[in-house]
Amino acid sequence: MVYMGDFNARHSDLGDGSGSIHRNGVRILSYIRKHHLTHWDTDGATHCRVVTLDYILSSGLIASQLQCSFMPDSFSDHVALRFHYSIPAGSSVSATRLRIAVPPKYCPTYILFMVHLFPTFDISSPEKLYSDLVSATHDFYRIYVSRPLLQHRHYPLLDA
Repeated sequence: MVYMGDFNARHSDLGDGSGSIHRNGVRILSYIRKHHLTHWDTDGATHCRVVTLDYILSSGLIASQLQCSFMPDSFSDHVALRFHYSIPAGSSVSATRLRIAVPPKYCPTYILFMVHLFPTFDISSPEKLYSDLVSATHDFYRIYVSRPLLQHRHYPLLDA
């Protein structure tokens, strides 16, 4: 997920050089921390007032694969932000992915199960995240859905 633009947020922890902090700055900084977002450096001021910055925020991106910068523009008091993310070429081996459907009656339990495990997932690459999601889903099925069949007891019929 990527958020870009003018958030009207001033805070020194966001790289604002004005020295002032206001409510939107505190709110966006809190949002960044709460949702574990990354604040990317745009390599300079992005507004005609040289201390004002627009922001690029993201989640789950790898720093070595992205480049943030700005491009001077004349149609606004802001400059255009540029965000370039390189997606590595996939392997030549085609991956087959298993489609798993969670029965509707298990959906609330599945959601709680996954929410609890999500902080432990490896989000350093789509493949690792996918692998963790599949493993957790298989664990969910093993624990909640695929219960061992109960053996039925056979009782002799009694004649009256």
